[in-house]
Amino acid sequence: MTNTLRRGFTLLEVMVVTVILAMVIMVASEALDRGSRLSERLSIENDLVNKTNQTLNDMAMELRSVNADPGDATNPSELVVGPTSGSPVAGTLYNSAGSIRPA
Repeated sequence: MTNTLRRGFTLLEVMVVTVILAMVIMVASEALDRGSRLSERLSIENDLVNKTNQTLNDMAMELRSVNADPGDATNPSELVVGPTSGSPVAGTLYNSAGSIRPA
């Protein structure tokens, strides 16, 4: 009767497995946390890029809608910059190529 059959794990085996499992869970949770923070940062950057693109598109559309002379719509690619209030200087005409010529 001294040969009893014992089944199961020793306390030491259970503790070793628990420590290993805890380390695996810590590594996995750290990876998930980093991924979550990266995803949030990329989402914010993507929103910023989209807003910037929309603003630039709006500005380009506004610039395209300006005519060289309100009475003459033959060259819509030119932008007239007039004198400031009180300035005797005539307006300057900027075309789409970036060259400047007097109005």
